[in-house]
Amino acid sequence: MNKKDLLIERTSISDIKEIKDEDGVSRHELNTPTKIIVWIKYQFEQQEIDYNKEYRPFSFSKRIDLSNCIINTSSVGGKPSLTNLSDILKANDKGEKLDCFINNGFGNKYNHEVKVKIDCRNSLIHSGFFQNTKFHESVNFEDSTFDGYASFSNCLFTKYADFQKVKFVGNFDFSVSTFNDNVYFHGAIFDTVQIHFHHSIFQKKFQAQNLEFSTHENSPTPFIDFRNSEFHKDVYLSYNKFDRACYFGNTKFHDNVLFQKSHFLVSVDFFNAEIKGSILFSPSPAEDDLEVIPNTINEISFDRSKISGRIDFENCEIDLLEVCFAHIQKEALFRIYESKINYLNFRSVHNDGIIILANNQDLIDEITFKSAINTGLIEIENTKVKIIEDRKTARLLKDSALKSGNTIDGLNYKAKEMALYQKELISKIKPSLELKTLLSNLLNSIKRKIVLSVLFAIPAIIIALISHQILNTLIAFLIISVFIWTSVGLFLNEMIVLLLNTISNKNGLSWFRGLTFTLVAWILFYGLFIMSRDGIGDVFFLSIETNREGFINYLWLPSGLKDLFNDSKTTSWLSSSIFILGKIAIAYGIYQTITAFRKYKN
Repeated sequence: MNKKDLLIERTSISDIKEIKDEDGVSRHELNTPTKIIVWIKYQFEQQEIDYNKEYRPFSFSKRIDLSNCIINTSSVGGKPSLTNLSDILKANDKGEKLDCFINNGFGNKYNHEVKVKIDCRNSLIHSGFFQNTKFHESVNFEDSTFDGYASFSNCLFTKYADFQKVKFVGNFDFSVSTFNDNVYFHGAIFDTVQIHFHHSIFQKKFQAQNLEFSTHENSPTPFIDFRNSEFHKDVYLSYNKFDRACYFGNTKFHDNVLFQKSHFLVSVDFFNAEIKGSILFSPSPAEDDLEVIPNTINEISFDRSKISGRIDFENCEIDLLEVCFAHIQKEALFRIYESKINYLNFRSVHNDGIIILANNQDLIDEITFKSAINTGLIEIENTKVKIIEDRKTARLLKDSALKSGNTIDGLNYKAKEMALYQKELISKIKPSLELKTLLSNLLNSIKRKIVLSVLFAIPAIIIALISHQILNTLIAFLIISVFIWTSVGLFLNEMIVLLLNTISNKNGLSWFRGLTFTLVAWILFYGLFIMSRDGIGDVFFLSIETNREGFINYLWLPSGLKDLFNDSKTTSWLSSSIFILGKIAIAYGIYQTITAFRKYKN
């Protein structure tokens, strides 16, 4: 067939109108399946003519060219209603029988197949239904508009798919599809509530940056759904402002995911996801004269996710970050850097890898590792957590800090641990307002109290009543003390130790408090000793020369003990007890002062 024959035998397109819109853009109106087939055939002929005009170093290949068209296959009330690929293939089977289509019929994995490239740029497609189709070559819908519906569910895209700057109005469905090459959605506009990509497979790069979203009032909650999908290569979702929930649950990521300068106004969910590559949330690199604008994330969840790669948050502002029941595997990394987080929830996380919180200053309001398992490393550098509500979190952070040689932060978390433990003990003895609870607690301990009373209290009282000797009275006092200590001693022991640690050196953090405690114990107990020995009236004990000398010597621990026992006639047992208790308190204060300096050891 020569060029002249082609010109004579051209397909007629006389019934296809050319329409200009308000902006003066001309488009061809293809409002029936037959017109669409005729137009495709006409474009095939034109492509062959253009190819034969001059020598080409490559073989001729046809493409379906539907650019600059208004497309629909059926109308309702004279208005375009939908564009159905199956209707186009039926018209082809009845008429031209173009070999660019394969109609497999219903019941097959793919009902339709398109064997050549599709070029449909700057067109208007009314409710396009292209589901269950295998595209053998690339598809390009750049700058087009899908008005009403865009259905590409259960499709196979063998070559690249280009939907850049496409406007989707109505419904959007690319679920259960496979993309064997790169996918482009740069600058796409979604005037739709639901965006479905769930159960899809992306073999190459997925790029969707600078997206625009809009919804109408009184519409259902908008979302974008990637659940149960799989990304084998890089994912670019940067420069986006998501006004809807984003679901990545049960999704597998094999390579890198980039959320650069992206904001999530509602939530983003990676529930039970497998993260084998890396995910980065970061603002774009700013110029020297520009302020860094943090990524804003309302809520984000990695609950039950399996992380074998790394996740990084840099310069983010997050209201809620949850990593509950997740598994951070060996050599994996979960890093938060220079970010502000209101609540960071690592409850029941299993960490075999590394968790790093660095340079967040005092920007993390609250954190919890309650019920967490940590066999890896948790590094917290230049980060202060304002609120730690549970002792497990404080203990885990303390152990991790000490393990990495960070003694200062380790002691800080130890102090928090002790304060929380003290709070737990106090909460156990708070009186209940419910009579039922009071009676239950009483019945649970009544048997033990009766036995202890019989064994200790009653004999002690009898001894005290029948005896006038100090020794026997002292024995009775000791027996009663044993009874009291046995009943409530364990609790009192814990409370006293915690209280003394807090008062004496702030649980190992303040040497100044230890020094103050020592000085107070020195003055207080020596004063009590003098007043118990010489009388209550001699309050200003340092006014007497001998008392001043004794006061100075009292600080030396061995001093005065020998004289105390030799001068038993003038010194009562009460004075002796105060003297010895004071020595113990001073020794304890000195020890606590020295202990507080351990935070500077390393």
